[in-house]
Amino acid sequence: MGWVDEKEQDSVQDRMYSPKFLALRGSSLFKFTAPPVTTWDWTRAEKSFTVYEIMCKILKDSDLLDKRRHCFSVQTESGEDMFFSVELECELLIWEKAFQMATFLEVERIQCKTYACIMESHLMGLTIDFSMGFVCFDAASKLSRPFTQSCSAKASKHF
Repeated sequence: MGWVDEKEQDSVQDRMYSPKFLALRGSSLFKFTAPPVTTWDWTRAEKSFTVYEIMCKILKDSDLLDKRRHCFSVQTESGEDMFFSVELECELLIWEKAFQMATFLEVERIQCKTYACIMESHLMGLTIDFSMGFVCFDAASKLSRPFTQSCSAKASKHF
């Protein structure tokens, strides 16, 4: 948990950052305008995301959007990119380790996740099983298809 600066979505100028309070709690990342103090506050987050459905990336020098140096991005399941910066490199390393640990623990806990998707105008299911692999199946008949690159490429957004 801690304060970060979030780059405003449509800003080009360096000064278009706003302070946010990020918190990793269990399987979720929460974004607040102020730190949560009570249990009720956790339900009032500006946004929340499930850690295994987002991607955190520490930005290298070539990926930086402006002169801020200690930055990371979070890409959501909908494809939205959020950019954050922290004051110190050690803070960045703490966030990176926290994201990795939260994701690892949640993957270990769930082991298997199924998403609905559309492939060639058919309602399909895509199961990701962390011990057995991937299975793509027809939602109506439950018949599985061999998982191929074409199945993953044609599977559109999950619901």
